Amino acid sequence: MLREELFTVQGVMFKNEDVSPQMIKFAKAINRESILEVIGVVKRSPTEIKSCTQSLVEIDIKEIWNVHKSAPRLPFNIEDAS
Repeated sequence: MLREELFTVQGVMFKNEDVSPQMIKFAKAINRESILEVIGVVKRSPTEIKSCTQSLVEIDIKEIWNVHKSAPRLPFNIEDAS
């Protein structure tokens, strides 16, 4: 899940000619609340995404960079604060 202030959208990655297995492994290891730069294509989601504010679309991620890595364990989660 990607968040910009109060809005959330689901990001998806699939192994293909643009996305390597190493990139997927890298993305899985990103800590919550890290600051990311993502390049992708906004697509209509095949099903409604109830866990995101943008429930009808998702981002098909082609490139991802961890701009600022967050601490592995934050004092509280954003979900807990809302």
